[in-house]
Formats: sequence, C-alpha cells, structure tokens
Amino acid sequence: MTGFRRSLGLTRLAATLLAACWCCSPATAQGIAVTKIAESSAVGGLGLSVPSINNLGTVAFVDTTSGHTGLFTGTGGPLTTIDTTSNYTAYSPGNGGGLSVSINDLGRIAAVVGLPQTPESIFSTTGGSLTHIADGNSTPVSGTGTVALSRPTIANSNVVAFSAYHSGGFAGNGVYTGTGGPLTTIVQNNSSTAQLSVEPFASRNNNYLAYVAPPSLTSSNTTSILHNGTTSTITLPAPLAGFFAHVAINDLGVLAGTTIHGSNGGLMVSDGTTTFLVIRSSINDASSPFTNFDSVSINHDRFIVFQASGGTFSGIYTGPTRASKIIETGDPLDGSTVNSLAIGSEALNDLGQVTFWAKLADGRQGIYIASVPEPTTGMLTSLLGAGVGIVLYRRSRKCRQDVESLADEASPH
Repeated sequence: MTGFRRSLGLTRLAATLLAACWCCSPATAQGIAVTKIAESSAVGGLGLSVPSINNLGTVAFVDTTSGHTGLFTGTGGPLTTIDTTSNYTAYSPGNGGGLSVSINDLGRIAAVVGLPQTPESIFSTTGGSLTHIADGNSTPVSGTGTVALSRPTIANSNVVAFSAYHSGGFAGNGVYTGTGGPLTTIVQNNSSTAQLSVEPFASRNNNYLAYVAPPSLTSSNTTSILHNGTTSTITLPAPLAGFFAHVAINDLGVLAGTTIHGSNGGLMVSDGTTTFLVIRSSINDASSPFTNFDSVSINHDRFIVFQASGGTFSGIYTGPTRASKIIETGDPLDGSTVNSLAIGSEALNDLGQVTFWAKLADGRQGIYIASVPEPTTGMLTSLLGAGVGIVLYRRSRKCRQDVESLADEASPH
C-alpha cells in the first residue's frame, strides 16, 4: 500500500498543477497580493541576493550594495539586521538563481562569506555570534587552486549542506554537511575528466537531501536522494534528456526538478519510485509555451512553483501555461515594470508564500513575497475525488501550528 499511496500523491500533484493553470487567469495572476521586503538601487556590488523563505514567512537575503552590505531578514515591515560585519556573497540572480543564503524554521541562517576573506567560508547564525560551518581549507575536495563554496541549505536540525569546487575547474568538487564540527562527505568527485554537477537541497524535516550527482560521475541525467543513510537515484523520465539543472525536495521525499537539453528540457516530479514528466519544452511540445526551465521549489502540500521562459518572456509559474503565472517580465510592480526575475529552490513555503527577486525598469532591485492561492477545493474535488481540497487546506493550517510550536520550543525561556 505504501507505494500505491506515494504514487497516488504524485497523481494528485500532477492534477494540482493542471488545476492551478485552469484556476488562474492572467488578470487573477496580476491581482495576486505582493508584499515588498526590501529594495536596492545596487550602486556598487551586485545588490540583492536571491531570497530564501521559511515556513513562518520570514525572508532572508544578502545585500551587497555599497554602504549597506550585510545579512538581513524581513516579513514586510522594518528589516531585521542579522550581521553587517562579514562580506557576504550574493550570487548573480541571472546565474540560475543560485542561493547564497538559506533560513530554516527556527530562524537560523546559513550564508556564504566571500572574498576578500580568505578562504571563502560558510557560517550559520541567528544574529550575534557566527557558527563556522566550513571553509576552503576544511573541505576535503581535491585539486589545486581556490576552493569556492556555494548553495548552502539549512534544515530544521541546523545541519547545513553545501557544495564545494575548485574555481579553476571541476577536477575536484563535492557535497558536504556540517553543524560546526567535522564535515560529513556526501559525495565527492576527484576525477579530472568527469564533471559532477552539485546543487544540494535539504528538506526542512525528515532528513531528505537531494543533489545532482549521478553514481557514475560521468553525466547528470540522474539525481540522488539521501534519506537516513540510504541513497536512491532518479533518472530523467523519457523523453527528457540532458541533465538536471535544479532540484528541490519536500518533507515527504517528493522531488521536483528542471532539466536543460534544448528540445528535451522540462519539469518533472518523483517520489523515488514513480516519476512524472509534467511539462516539456515548446521545442518538442507545441502545447507548451516554455522553451527554457530554471529554478523550482516544492512545499509539503506538493505545490510547485518554477521559473521558465519563452521567446519573448520569462516568469514564475505554477502550471503548464502562462495563465498560471505569478508574475512575468513586463508586468507592473512597485510603481515600475518588471525587467527580470529570479527565484531559488527555497522560494515557496508551506503557507503558499513565494519569495522572488526582481529587477525593475527604473533600475531598482527588489525582494518580494507573493501570496499564491492554491487551486480551489471545487476544482480539486472534481479532478481527484471528494475531500482532497479539504485535506490540502487542513494540512496547511496544521503546518503553521507545528512550525510555530517548534519555534516556541527553540526560543529561550
């Protein structure tokens, strides 16, 4: 029965994606409530990083704007300054939406501290003192040259997963975890010929860790899931080909991934047993408006948001048509117009909130939260059978209660 239930869950996920596109007209998508978290004129530095959001709705981000560098959090009111003493790294949002910061449900943040600090390091903090997780000298990755650290992701257990690689090439790279003591090696590539694409992503709870790292280390058409010491692999479903670009995994072990390979790119979901191809590139599927796929995020309710683009547009979506958009380039936002967008693998929380980075036509950068309604109960019921929509709604409410309880237990008394 276990396998049947997990497969049924994925069937529900596929139907949820379809329901999302049917329920959201373009007018509705433009009417989604959007809250501004922060903005920057980006005069000097890269400006704002791709943000991360936890299940309480707190957004964490890095600001590298000259005169305002640091690590910050916010929910829509005044920002909370976490640390301004370190030179935090903000990856270019145009480079695949790579995360340089991650926040868990207890409010602990993992972030990359870069040059001129040598070596590059990853710390975690809730404000005040910083816990050293790793640096270029402590990772066992082999090779020569400077070791770069990237893509930290922090679970509610405060375990931080990250990738490390030699900036001069892929002769040595890997995925590692740590809490401040000795590091644990998850996977490592010491070959000078194989390329190991590493983008780790940890679920908040239940010890799931997903990373793009095939056992053969010769291609990236599989991704791996580590759960309580057991590793399973997922192969791209036909007709997808090429390699995984981005992956995300929820607390139930359901993985969402986007792939890049020209005509065979797309979006897929898998629970490790059953894999579904959800959307294909328009190059090979005339019904799809999307040519390229980028970052993806999935929450506990198996609700998915992803970044994709077509010939003249790009945006953030919840389903297989442009009618499912949360926001697109050219849309009005914050008194201007959207020029470019980016999300990370921690863009979506269990409350249905989506955080994103945007570059506006007037030159400003901003970080925002969009409150995205899930598909209506009526639509889900007609597709999936009575009671499914109610189950999704109750789970979201219970999630908030569980998270608030967890945060209260972790706070000092």
